[in-house]
Amino acid sequence: MVILQATQLEHAFGADDLFEDVSVMLHAKDRVGLVGPNGVGKTTLLLILAGLLEPTGGTVKRDDDLTLGYLRQEAVLT
Repeated sequence: MVILQATQLEHAFGADDLFEDVSVMLHAKDRVGLVGPNGVGKTTLLLILAGLLEPTGGTVKRDDDLTLGYLRQEAVLT
């Protein structure tokens, strides 16, 4: 069962393209890891998949029963 599908995602900050034409399909019980150098958009992609950031282009479809959690990589102290 597909729980999340992203198609032709792209994201830019101003005139600078961070990534383009990224497609992902996740099934129930899938495990995913993102590896890459700093600044290539790993965190931005996860924020888009979690629905916390809108992509510049493309679509993200989530199963209606899907619950997502996101743990920030930086601690927020109050």
